[in-house]
Amino acid sequence: MTDDSRKVALLLITGTMGAGKSTIMAEASDLLERARVEHAAVDVDVLGLAYVAPTPTNHDAMYANLECICRNYGRLGVRRFPAGARC
Repeated sequence: MTDDSRKVALLLITGTMGAGKSTIMAEASDLLERARVEHAAVDVDVLGLAYVAPTPTNHDAMYANLECICRNYGRLGVRRFPAGARC
């Protein structure tokens, strides 16, 4: 038996810089809101914007930030996340 309260839906929108990911994510969020579907739209690229000590990548911080945000929204009952990320 599965626990439906733990299931999470993720709509991941990827593309190059300027491809329109944020616009598509905002539209998806608007459509979900109109349908009264609880969700949280997250721009993953913004989660990694920082100047930190030289490291090979700041992806670790970006994903740790995303994990915190998803956990916080999850506590509120959000189970759907349209997310935009540069690839």
